Amino acid sequence: MSMTVVVIFVFFMSMFVMTMHIFMFMIMMLTTVMFLFFMLIMIMIMMVMFSMLIVVVLILFISFVIHYYSSFLVWIFR
Repeated sequence: MSMTVVVIFVFFMSMFVMTMHIFMFMIMMLTTVMFLFFMLIMIMIMMVMFSMLIVVVLILFISFVIHYYSSFLVWIFR
């Protein structure tokens, strides 16, 4: 009787531990996936910000060049 109770207890404990391990593993997988997704979103945002910065710098540079070129032309044709 006691042996069967111990065996049933150990069986349930092992099942519980296995389910907990599976649960923990699923939680860890979920957190890793969320972290990777977050990193991907951050990288996308950084790329977008970087491209916007490059576009802004190009626009400023072009306006600067146009301004100086126009002043240069005015100075030439004076």
